[in-house]
Amino acid sequence: KRTQEKALDFTIKALEKQIPKKPIEKSPWVYHCPSCDSQDIEDVFIKKFNFCPDCGQALDWSDSND
Repeated sequence: KRTQEKALDFTIKALEKQIPKKPIEKSPWVYHCPSCDSQDIEDVFIKKFNFCPDCGQALDWSDSND
């Protein structure tokens, strides 16, 4: 049963990352991932990507400054 619980936890976490979250704006043009705080999304040009390159979190860029 322990293996099944681990598999369920892993699956739930993977599914939750598919729900888009707004990136954290640290300053103009500097954004961090809301899940892993990755700084790899801090370039304004990264807005063309829909997922964090480090953890795979879906990102929601709607209503963000362009």
